[in-house]
Amino acid sequence: MNSEQLEFPLSSPSPDMLSFLFKVLHINDEEMSHAKLKKMSGGITNTVFMLDSPSKKAIIRVFGRNTEKIINREEEQRNIEKVKLIDIYATLTNGIICSYQEGRTIDVPMMADPLISHKVAQVIAKMHKVTFYELGHVNCIFDRIQNFIDKIDPEYIHKGEKLDIDSLQHKLDTLKEKLEVEMSTSPIVLCHNDLLSGNILWNGSEIGLVDYEYSGYTWPEFDIANHFVEWCGFELDLFRFPNIEKQRQFIKTYLAQLFGEEPDEDILEQWVTRVGLLIPLSHLFWGSWGFFQASNSTVQFPYFEYAKWRVALMDIQLPLPDGHQLLENQLVYMS
Repeated sequence: MNSEQLEFPLSSPSPDMLSFLFKVLHINDEEMSHAKLKKMSGGITNTVFMLDSPSKKAIIRVFGRNTEKIINREEEQRNIEKVKLIDIYATLTNGIICSYQEGRTIDVPMMADPLISHKVAQVIAKMHKVTFYELGHVNCIFDRIQNFIDKIDPEYIHKGEKLDIDSLQHKLDTLKEKLEVEMSTSPIVLCHNDLLSGNILWNGSEIGLVDYEYSGYTWPEFDIANHFVEWCGFELDLFRFPNIEKQRQFIKTYLAQLFGEEPDEDILEQWVTRVGLLIPLSHLFWGSWGFFQASNSTVQFPYFEYAKWRVALMDIQLPLPDGHQLLENQLVYMS
């Protein structure tokens, strides 16, 4: 039977999950006693497992509830095939099985490590370079945010608080009008769009990227801007946000990898400026996403609080100056 017609048995006992995977991946049953299926931590959109058998390792992502409303799974697969950084073993009605990459996910503090940061900048550039000189691609980012907003339950109330969707829509309309002018000369490339620590692997020498479900064509500066915010983690510890010198070094490394030579100062400053312009767009993207997830996801995560802070941060210039009150504590606390 075609794997696209099969559903991963998420609520079944582990032996049944293993049996299912062995059939889909055509692994010999004799390996069953030596195989392990481990649930991975950190996912806040999907449930993720790692299969470790003698002949094959794989990552299984079981899609979160109602995520098909905001994620185009066919587009995700096309993007994975385009960048060729991981392989798709099987697609299911409720998930996807991909190749395993050696290494472990980095943690939030590691994002600021000079070696890790250098390697991350290079691998982002390698991904962007695949489509950097292609023409005709349409910027998806505003449509993605609009879809998040459109799919938010207007009747959802969190601890007595109801979301002002009209205000969210106004922020999108205003920011779109501004950025389409200020970013008019920037290229549109295939971006990852979710470069948080949990999607970055480190094997001791090289960096790998995983989880392309939010990937799509947009400004390359958005990937970098979004990554800088992710230095703060889900807790939004703004003390971790990279200062201008760290941003410059990251972008310089990125551009050197992208173009094959050191960028001149004018080009570097142009990119630094554009990345800064897109920080509010990152906040709006994940803020709108968080409000959708608050009323849909079954994952234990403070989506509503996280979303509120991301939207509020649209009006705050990062990095913050020393002594700013928002540097005193993290903004979001995990329950």
